[in-house]
Amino acid sequence: MDYEYIKSLKTNNPALRAISSDSAPLTLSFFHKVFIEPNRRSIPHQELLSLLDDELYNLRQSYGEYVHKMTAKQYLALWCDSNSYLSKRYPDRGDEPIYDLTPSIVKAIEWLSDLKPKAFVGTESRLLTVFNILREIDSKASDSPERRIQELERTKDEIDREIDLISKGGYKPFSETQIRERFIEAEETARRLVADFRQVEQNVRDLDKEARQLFVTADAPKGAVLDDVFERRESITTSDQGCSFRSFWEFLMNPVRQQELADLLDNILALEVLEDMVQESFLPDAKYALLDAGRAVYKTTNRLADQLRRYIDDRVHLENKRIMEIIRDIEQKALELKEHQPQDFCFGIDEISPEIDLTMARTLHKANLPEDFSGVVLEDGVVDIDVSALFNREDIDYGELSDRIGGLLRDQDQITLPEVINRYPITKGVSEIVAYFEVGHDSGKVVVSGDQKDVLNISIDGRDTQLKVPRLIFTR
Repeated sequence: MDYEYIKSLKTNNPALRAISSDSAPLTLSFFHKVFIEPNRRSIPHQELLSLLDDELYNLRQSYGEYVHKMTAKQYLALWCDSNSYLSKRYPDRGDEPIYDLTPSIVKAIEWLSDLKPKAFVGTESRLLTVFNILREIDSKASDSPERRIQELERTKDEIDREIDLISKGGYKPFSETQIRERFIEAEETARRLVADFRQVEQNVRDLDKEARQLFVTADAPKGAVLDDVFERRESITTSDQGCSFRSFWEFLMNPVRQQELADLLDNILALEVLEDMVQESFLPDAKYALLDAGRAVYKTTNRLADQLRRYIDDRVHLENKRIMEIIRDIEQKALELKEHQPQDFCFGIDEISPEIDLTMARTLHKANLPEDFSGVVLEDGVVDIDVSALFNREDIDYGELSDRIGGLLRDQDQITLPEVINRYPITKGVSEIVAYFEVGHDSGKVVVSGDQKDVLNISIDGRDTQLKVPRLIFTR
């Protein structure tokens, strides 16, 4: 961080430009009011314009009619075009644009929020968090199984000592200060996590924008263009950020983890010591905010795949159109030559007559004459072959599989194929697994994730076998 770096940030970074601008009180307070406080990721054009009109009216009533002279439309255009405070895009369906905060503005608002004096600053919980993270890295970064076993044994001894202490009446719960401190830290972490998703979504959106520009301007063949796009997408998905997001999403989409998170929030928010903090807390909506943020990233990724499909279709259409134009041009030239044949036109050939191999010139199939076995004496033969497998075919009862799934969904909203198999083991081999996919497809209440895989352990003919299949989630 040197002089030139700070100078460049002051000129080019939207966050610093927003903070140092004359309209910073209007810009940042309005963004915080309509985006951050209600935890809204995007707002339609007309609604945002109406909110900004109301805000400008209230400010002019309080500070005079000459404060912030521009109109709401002019401010929106300024924030989207030159200042890059808002991201303007069109939804998949509909023609009304929607607006979202850029990651830089979110960081600026977070930084201003951190400047506010805090009545309580927790230190113990943060120090313990640092220790636990370092301990986890030290334990799991080593390739030595013995070291991991030693760490688990140490943890086991600590648990045994705590159980022994509690059984002797030495249980000491958290104090009110410790509870409030950890609650504040959890809420701050959840807020920052949701804010960080904007950066992940922006990275994918930038890739989508670059791909659109490449489709319009590139003259290279389809293969070269697609290679470039896929290489950029692979660089995002295989980066540390992409791998971390994929692990986060798999963790959050696990039904067991979702239920555990809901139970934890219900228990914690019911504590009397947190009663005055729950009203303005972010944690009750944290689960839905995280799901919305992750879903927005996946929607942007799917939009990129849709753009690739359209690009391929358009290129194929243009190539076919060009081929038809060439054929039509040849036909026109042939008609012109028919009426005005060249007089002195001749050409030479290597042989007296060309060798032409036409499809219709090939001979038809000739069937072989039937064999005559009239003079052959046939005798009964004996062969030692086990043909029982031809008669021991097991039919799959699709109704029974559907009843199994329906019975398990009575107690939960969704269930994965491995969970169904753990309850009802596979007895008829791979065909039974395929039948589960057919049942889910016919019901229409199933989600198949091609990016996530499940490993199924089944027994075929007495041999244990592992099959890797796409994740299949049955829903109500």
